[in-house]
Amino acid sequence: MEAVHHTFTGLRTLIDQVHALFAPWLDPSGDGAVPPVSEEVCYWARQLTHEWVANLVQHASFDGRIPEIVIHLKPQGNRLHGIIDDNSTGFDLATTLRDAPDLPPLPNRGMGLKMMQACAETLTYERLGPAHHRLEFVVSDEHVPWLNLPFSS
Repeated sequence: MEAVHHTFTGLRTLIDQVHALFAPWLDPSGDGAVPPVSEEVCYWARQLTHEWVANLVQHASFDGRIPEIVIHLKPQGNRLHGIIDDNSTGFDLATTLRDAPDLPPLPNRGMGLKMMQACAETLTYERLGPAHHRLEFVVSDEHVPWLNLPFSS
């Protein structure tokens, strides 16, 4: 299966468009197409990607620039390697995750980044330029996300 590569320039319909990227893998519509990775990997990768773009829509600052989000998904055996580049002002993901308080069971808000971390086998975020940030992740069959969900008891 070929990699999926798509550029988005608007936030208004971004989440729906991102879900559409995964739709053929999660519902091949009986056309005989075989998803490139397992349904579980597709599901967790879609959840992770959804959380990230939802955060971009809700919280990111683009300092007057037209938002540009580039999503690249590449199946690699039983793994899905994802890269999401954006031209926002960015933030410090590692510090945010480290300093985030423990969440109560079933919180209403505040668990998106921790869910992303739980879904991914690997997750990195870096600044590549003044207005170029990259989230990179790997989701695999070998990683069991629900064992890492961020709830306190």
